[in-house]
Amino acid sequence: MKLSLKDFTGISNLFAVPILIVDPQSYEVAYCNEYFEELTGKTVDQVKGEEVYDLFVSKSRKKIDAIISLANGEKNRIRIGEKDLEIKRRSGRRSPVDVFCKAVSLVKGKVLVFSLIDLSEVKEKQQEREFLINQNLRSAKLADLGRLAQGIAHELNNPLSVIVGNVDVLNSLKTKQEFSSEIAQKSLASIAKNSQRMSAVVRKLLNFYKTEDVNFKEVSSIEVIREIINESEYYLNYNKISLYIDLTNISIVCDRLYIKQVLANLIKNAITAIESQKTPRMITVKSEDVVGEYVISVNNNGSPMSDEVMNKIFTPFFTTKDVGEGVGLSLYLSEKIMKIHHGSISFESNFKSGTTFFLHFPKSSPNLSVEPEAKVLIVSTETSFRTFLANKLENDNFKIVVAQTLSDSKNYFHHPFSAMVIDASDPGLFKSSMFADLIELSPAFPIILFYPPEFDLKLKFLKMNNLYFYPKPIRKTDYEDMVHLIKERRVRGNKKVS
Repeated sequence: MKLSLKDFTGISNLFAVPILIVDPQSYEVAYCNEYFEELTGKTVDQVKGEEVYDLFVSKSRKKIDAIISLANGEKNRIRIGEKDLEIKRRSGRRSPVDVFCKAVSLVKGKVLVFSLIDLSEVKEKQQEREFLINQNLRSAKLADLGRLAQGIAHELNNPLSVIVGNVDVLNSLKTKQEFSSEIAQKSLASIAKNSQRMSAVVRKLLNFYKTEDVNFKEVSSIEVIREIINESEYYLNYNKISLYIDLTNISIVCDRLYIKQVLANLIKNAITAIESQKTPRMITVKSEDVVGEYVISVNNNGSPMSDEVMNKIFTPFFTTKDVGEGVGLSLYLSEKIMKIHHGSISFESNFKSGTTFFLHFPKSSPNLSVEPEAKVLIVSTETSFRTFLANKLENDNFKIVVAQTLSDSKNYFHHPFSAMVIDASDPGLFKSSMFADLIELSPAFPIILFYPPEFDLKLKFLKMNNLYFYPKPIRKTDYEDMVHLIKERRVRGNKKVS
């Protein structure tokens, strides 16, 4: 049964948020509830007949037009929200608010219902939190920059060494006055190529943790490996090292420059490991298509690593080289690069086969440039609720983590959640200290509560920052609204950190 405007205005005072009722044709205010009066200091008589724009600061007009247009066009199915608006308070100062608009059908036609959430206190706390977070981030970035600055010298060593080797060749040709020879032209071309590579490496290293510049493409393993071997040929010949290659032509989704850098590091480290041994020296490079993954391996037949070295091999700044020969970042950075590629790096070291490093790449060749997976935490003591909701969300490409109680859910807070869904069937939940603590933390992800029909419906309007209510059982429109909310928050990004 549809309500009259009079009845609806009476009900609006039960909603614990500021409410405006607006004519959808003229955009004039027909009513405001007592919570709106508290926020702005304006009575019903003062706001009645005013255009809704006049209650907000001037720059809000376009945003208000947008949500009114969407609310009018959605046939009463969903609430449309807009953030970062400002209301004029009774003191005259501006107050940040979130605004939601929904078209409601009454006896004599449709009205637009605006609900407001005052963000003044939330914004202040958020600014304090963001200041502390930024301070910590600044310290972390300085530490990272320090590591990267020291690592650049090590990472550029390979192309620099190639250039130095070719300069030696050119000097030798100079004494013979053979600058026009084919060898000289090849040396000059190699110097130019490796100089460009150095420039690219510097640029990539300085932006190492900005993974948006990683360029994933399908790359032939044979092509990349042969390029690295050709660039290492001078050192292999100089150190009289035999090279054995066993390559399967596999295509890997990767950033070509990063993977070339990893392989160059492994081959350089293999040369260093055996360059001084008196027995025959050999390096073996393989690419294989194995069950579930692609593997590229680099083996040297030198003495195995000690337990101490194996335990510290991926530790930043750990190196077995002499002072000035390396800073111990190549394997550390290689491990980070493989993680970016959803792969890994491992090794074996023993007296029988020497030392082998393995690069493991996923065989599924996913589009690695997309954003990380969306995870939703579901908290409910009711098995049927957890199963039903988990299955639906999984069908919509969400990853699901489940817990029976709020206490159990604390064990999963290390996950980067996109949302937390709580079964609020127990009325005691709202009195729980854990629930109060969770709300006080104001996590970046939305907290969504489903409550049974016997609860007071005004709970749906007890909306705090990042807290959303839906009735049980789950309706199709409410489920779609929830999924839209989660996906929209992921697209916009979260400025707060829980």
